Amino acid sequence: MGWYVLRWTAITDWYRATRKREAAANKAKSKRQQSQPADSQASESRQEETKKLEEVVHESQSLLAHARSFEIFPTILTIDRHKLTICRKQFFWVQEIVSVPIENIKNIQAHMGPFFGSLVITSDHFANNTQHVKWLWRKDVQKIQKLIQGAAVAMNELDIKEVEPKKLKKLLSRLGEGHSDQF
Repeated sequence: MGWYVLRWTAITDWYRATRKREAAANKAKSKRQQSQPADSQASESRQEETKKLEEVVHESQSLLAHARSFEIFPTILTIDRHKLTICRKQFFWVQEIVSVPIENIKNIQAHMGPFFGSLVITSDHFANNTQHVKWLWRKDVQKIQKLIQGAAVAMNELDIKEVEPKKLKKLLSRLGEGHSDQF
């Protein structure tokens, strides 16, 4: 009879433990159901942020301007809706790339000759505060200076996200032109 008592005790202990686990699982399930709206809100928030990031990436894929210097190892300037990128080729497969948001550009100065020109770009984010880009074609210097000046003014005044790239390029150039008739 002692064996039966031990066996019965083991069975009842197992049954109690199983009931406790089921109760804990039911309690955790009810907590999950109660916290699910908060989790779904966090999930929706993450999805919205992901969608915004995808839109910004898509916007930055459309270039507003592109210029290449006339050198053996050229310097390439690209401008998109958000930033100016300067890529200096120094040797074969060796390059230095500098990017700065357009709103952080303090000044852009153009020096033009009959065929070529150069740009001096000033920003607090550059290590030496200025970047010199030489041997650009004259028309590229004009185009880039107008575009960056127009973008700097426009970004301080309004949101330019919704404007299509071709129209944006044209409007920013007109805005950056100012009253200069010498171009």
